Amino acid sequence: MSGRSSPSYISSLKPLMPFPDRVFVIVVEGEGGRSLLLSIHQLNDAEHVCDRFVLLAGGRVRGVGTRDELRERAARPSGSLEDIFLALT
Repeated sequence: MSGRSSPSYISSLKPLMPFPDRVFVIVVEGEGGRSLLLSIHQLNDAEHVCDRFVLLAGGRVRGVGTRDELRERAARPSGSLEDIFLALT
């Protein structure tokens, strides 16, 4: 991939935090710093620990962005992440 740096470190952890067994955490560390990829079905938990989201449904990406960006896209100015998800799906 040109223009992108490859991660120098990838670690998969399960679980890292007190979440249900269906949570997977991947830590990617590269030149730009460290990122945490959290795969979780409990949107209220994700809302408390993440600052950017990729919402998936039916194998398709339904929304990408911060909570405020997704609220704007879903026309839910004060909606929870679950409200946003339901509006976009």
